[in-house]
Amino acid sequence: MKKIVYFMLILGMIAALSGCLSSSESADKTETKIKTDEGAIEMKTETSGGGGSGRIETKIETEEGEQKVVITGNLDELSDEWCPEGGDWSMQATGVEGEASATWKVDKLVATGKYAGLCHVIYTAKTSEGEMKMEYWFDESGTRGFYEMDINGQKMSQQWTG
Repeated sequence: MKKIVYFMLILGMIAALSGCLSSSESADKTETKIKTDEGAIEMKTETSGGGGSGRIETKIETEEGEQKVVITGNLDELSDEWCPEGGDWSMQATGVEGEASATWKVDKLVATGKYAGLCHVIYTAKTSEGEMKMEYWFDESGTRGFYEMDINGQKMSQQWTG
């Protein structure tokens, strides 16, 4: 579970650094220090647009070695809609701890039932430790929603507001 949390932290950091699939062709270099329970992780990150809009490549260097992350998707192309049916992105990571992947697919804006008016998104992640699937339903502001999570057969649900 610790590696999944670390993986999610890296993914969030990459999304923030990349501007969520920016079309920029220039490379951005940053150095970051993240404090964890075990100490600090120093990271050198280089992000470039590389393949046009919808593709970001990032290399992260830590004491353990290098991690390469490639993010692709079409959310920029559909950005006029808040719940763009068919919108997606995927991430592939390779490095010293093996391979990991994640996908985010916008299913639809739900019309009826418990989740009426909410956007339904399916997120999956695969690491060497197993697979995780999360389903999100949220409103346009992102302040109200639900999620259901399945991590290696363990299921949990949560609602949020605010």
